[in-house]
Formats: sequence, structure tokens, C-alpha cells
Amino acid sequence: MDSLIFDLDGTLWDSTNTVLMAWKKALCEFKFIKKDISRDDIEGIFGMQYSLIGEKLFPYLHKSEQEQVMHRCFECENETISSHGGILYKDIIEVLNVLSTRYPLYIVSNCQPGYIEAFLNFYRLHDLFKDHECAGNTGLPKHKNIEIVIDRNKINNPVYIGDTASDYDAAKKNGIPFIHAAYGFGKADAADFTITTPRDLLSMF
Repeated sequence: MDSLIFDLDGTLWDSTNTVLMAWKKALCEFKFIKKDISRDDIEGIFGMQYSLIGEKLFPYLHKSEQEQVMHRCFECENETISSHGGILYKDIIEVLNVLSTRYPLYIVSNCQPGYIEAFLNFYRLHDLFKDHECAGNTGLPKHKNIEIVIDRNKINNPVYIGDTASDYDAAKKNGIPFIHAAYGFGKADAADFTITTPRDLLSMF
């Protein structure tokens, strides 16, 4: 094993409250929105490829309206995260600092462009991660973005760490081990390993 690739939401932090605040603000700008957004709605879309979220949350809107709404929501989300941050999981910064002295660290997420950067900027974590990629940049599903990071950085034996079954699937499509962050949003019963806190990683690596 020569590197650790992390998911973001549900693995490194919980940004639900910040995202909800941002989206409520953004949705007020559109008179054709019929239903307010809830915390359950936000939690239900974490881990989804960002281009599919509008269809799930606003099925009554035309495709062009969905895209217009989601563009504004994501724009407002990045702005709000840049100023408010989110809730980091317990000890995560300490854990990342230690792990970064042992292995190269990376992030691959299904988020929109600018989201990972907003996270890294708010907590000043740029120096801990060698590279990152997201669906918003490439238009590709997570397993392809993991593949991009692996190829771009000439990684031989990575591990992917995430919190959902779709994260597990993305890892397996690349033929790499998967560690389930059970403290996150989802389940992954077939994971190779499971951690219940970020600190568990220090005894594994």
C-alpha cells in the first residue's frame, strides 16, 4: 500500500448544516420552486454524482430549470463553505497530519467544482493532500475519477476510504481495497475494513 485516497462528505467532515443554509438562500431566488429543502434532502444526496442531484430533488422542473437551480445552489454552497466551513469529524486534522507523514494523501469526491478547494482553503489543509479530483471537473463517475488520480500520480497500491456502498463500488471497479468510514452517512457491508472513528486509521497505517 503506497497511498490513501479519501472521499470527502461523510468521511472527512459533515457539511450538511452549511449546505442546507446555502441552498435555502439560493432557492429563495426562484419563484418556481414548490417545495422547501430539508436536512433529510441534503443528507440523501451526499455521495451522488453532482449532475444527477437536480433531477432527484426537483423532478417537477424542466431539465434546463434544474440546471439553473443547481448551478446557483452549488455556487452559493461554495461561497458559504468558504466562510463557514462544516463539522470536521473528531480528530480528523490530527489524523491527517500524522498520515501525511507516512503516505501521500488524495481526495476524490462526487462534488461540484470548487467544493474540495473550499474545504481545503477553510481549514488550510492544502499542504496535506497531493492531488484531488471531482465529478464536477470531469463529468465522470467516481470510479473514473479515482482512476484519473491513480494514473496522474503514478500510484501503484492505493486504498480508498469512504462511507457509502457507492464508494465501495468505485474502489472495487479499480481493484483496490476499501475502508468503510462507519461514522459517516451510509453503509458498506462488503468493505474490506471498517473504522468507527478517523483515529482508527492510525493503528492501520
